[in-house]
Amino acid sequence: FSFKRLKSWIKISWVPLFAQIPNYLTTIDVVLYSIITNSVIGIAYFQVAYSIAAIVQHSGTISQALYPKLLATKSFDGIKKNLNHSLYFAILLIGISIVFSKPALYALNPIYQNGWPIVIALALKIFFQALRTIPSYVISGTEEVDTEHNPKFSKLLKSNLFKMPKFAIFFYSGYVLILIAFLSIFKDSGLTEIEIVTWWAVLGLLVEIPFSIFVWLYSKKYTKITFPIKNLIKYICGIFVFVIFFLLTSDQVLNYKPSIYDFLPSLFLELILCVGVYIGITYLIDKEIRNLIKMILNEMRSLIKL
Repeated sequence: FSFKRLKSWIKISWVPLFAQIPNYLTTIDVVLYSIITNSVIGIAYFQVAYSIAAIVQHSGTISQALYPKLLATKSFDGIKKNLNHSLYFAILLIGISIVFSKPALYALNPIYQNGWPIVIALALKIFFQALRTIPSYVISGTEEVDTEHNPKFSKLLKSNLFKMPKFAIFFYSGYVLILIAFLSIFKDSGLTEIEIVTWWAVLGLLVEIPFSIFVWLYSKKYTKITFPIKNLIKYICGIFVFVIFFLLTSDQVLNYKPSIYDFLPSLFLELILCVGVYIGITYLIDKEIRNLIKMILNEMRSLIKL
């Protein structure tokens, strides 16, 4: 056991603790809503909507391996491909969240189905959070101050280990202050609970957009990440056909009945069909997606053989 190493850990323990402050700021809004409005109905709508919109977060998990790779090799190879794949799944998941927002809420409880605008705002907010993952990993992964045995306090303050949480605290503190002002002014304005919660979600989105743009611009100091506009347009075309297909078939496929056992099979069928349309369209128009799908299928075949 090394007391010297323990002392070193304690000395710099404020760095990871400081990095957690933005997480608290992003979750304190639920407490503020309850205190200011003296109601928990809006929180129920918000949390139910968030449970559906949160599937967009999974698109950011594709980039998890990027951070340790940058720490180990400082190599930026593969960032473009990683970004393409993240965008591909992010566009699909945000399409599912938005298009299926009303039927998904109905499946949870029919009383929540009018809260679909909340799902849309939250899904877009989480999309920008996921989009921010890669430049955040680039900025943190290129930082070297934490590799020093006993880094000085002044060097830690100048490092991105301190700067990135500081930027997040600035943006999210603004979000909290704006939310407090909004709820204090409009809680007795005659707006319905759903309208107030919708604006609450929109406020979060309006903070995430400039923060994500800022992080992308800041990351250019460390490497130039070319945003794949052409690929994005192809994925948008795929989700556009996805939406058209849903509008043409949902009335015939979805079976809105009180029994969940009657409704869920039709919901899953429509979901599978729409996802199949998106994958099919992007497979036809994008070579990289064809290669990705082939690799996934080959991996599945190898697992089945095992």
